Amino acid sequence: MPRNKPPAQPRDPLPEDFNTLEEFWAFWDTHSTADYEDVMEDVDAHVDIHSSKVYCAVAKDVLTQVREQAR
Repeated sequence: MPRNKPPAQPRDPLPEDFNTLEEFWAFWDTHSTADYEDVMEDVDAHVDIHSSKVYCAVAKDVLTQVREQAR
């Protein structure tokens, strides 16, 4: 016997643009990306794990520990 799916909860509309990072964070702090999978697009990304460039903010002591453990 098939199970009946519970009715979908209405979701807030996804903003076309966010004016600030704070607005972006506030929205995603209170919403789940799982509710918006139908409007997401696949992307191709390349990650070079051998690059010496670091693009995220990490405390220097934490970065040093990570590098030491990676060796």
